[in-house]
Amino acid sequence: MACQTRVNQIQELSVWRSATRVILTRPSWSAGSGEQNDFRLLRVARGVHWSRAATNDNPSTTQCDPGVYRRTVHILTSAVLSGALVLATAGVANADDPKFKYGKSKDVKDVKGVEWKASAQAGMIVTSGNARTTTIAGSAKTSRKTADNKFQFELNGAFARSAVLVSADANGDGLIGSENEITRSTATSAEAWAAKARYDRFLTASNSLYVAGIVSADQPAGKELVGGGQLGYSRLIYKDKKHTLLGEVGYDFSFEDLAVGDGVSIHSGRVFLGYEGKLTKDTGLASSLEVLANVNELDQAGRIVDPLEDTRVNAAVNLTTKLFKNISFRFGVTAKYDNAPAPRPALDLPYAPGFVSFAEELDTRTEATLIINFL
Repeated sequence: MACQTRVNQIQELSVWRSATRVILTRPSWSAGSGEQNDFRLLRVARGVHWSRAATNDNPSTTQCDPGVYRRTVHILTSAVLSGALVLATAGVANADDPKFKYGKSKDVKDVKGVEWKASAQAGMIVTSGNARTTTIAGSAKTSRKTADNKFQFELNGAFARSAVLVSADANGDGLIGSENEITRSTATSAEAWAAKARYDRFLTASNSLYVAGIVSADQPAGKELVGGGQLGYSRLIYKDKKHTLLGEVGYDFSFEDLAVGDGVSIHSGRVFLGYEGKLTKDTGLASSLEVLANVNELDQAGRIVDPLEDTRVNAAVNLTTKLFKNISFRFGVTAKYDNAPAPRPALDLPYAPGFVSFAEELDTRTEATLIINFL
């Protein structure tokens, strides 16, 4: 029986020399469509993989047979930008990265009845021998839409550990004289996860109310557990065929269980701006800015933080352009700034009395992705 077919999402892959990456993905599906897409298991090796495109009813596509197989090569390239470039892991963001998700009335404009969508993906990279690393990342999300309501839930996590060679001068001569004086030191560079649930109630096409609950953790940043919520008002400020500008104002509460010192409760005002634009026929730009400013005094392991001093800024800019018929390029920068970061967890030795080391104020991530589609 003929069906309408489309590829739900493009899987990106990193080209690693001595690693194999497996991604399990469940594409989105809609209740009432008469079909549910199957899980897909993609085994990636040497930069080439075969994937089975799931099927959906979609009147905008042409008729074809179910189970279209496509051979797609994705080449993930990197460049050195200001001395650092971090490649994306198959669309899986770090657990504490700002998602910049906001409610848009067009999401529920044409919904008839109830519509559910769900997706999940995971990736793992393991290297052995001279370089020994383990990296695991995954995410899942689901949403429920009705005529004036939208609920969405997101869960993601990331873990990275490496073992590097270090010298151990056993005899104290200042030289390495045997294999016994070479050891490996194992360190965890990423251990973070986050879960967020958000509900949007659309009052009109341009106005809505939102409420959200957030739970997360980031061990290297000194945050054992973070829990809180948000609520506020969202407004579609401007929209035409090429540009969309949305703003949100509201209240944010967070409780941070710190690795050093007592936990702190943070009451903050929240301002958010989101922009999506079509610069040319083949180029699109998306950017977001979120500002959180505390209104209460904080005590971070003995450091007093006055109101408005714990300002947190989350910003992201993504540019996507189609270079040729089958070649696209995406460039993105994400920045997270915390004027009063949490204390770092103690290392191999405890801190001296009266001394506390605090985490870095600014975290950034830069992504450059080149995607080549065949067939």
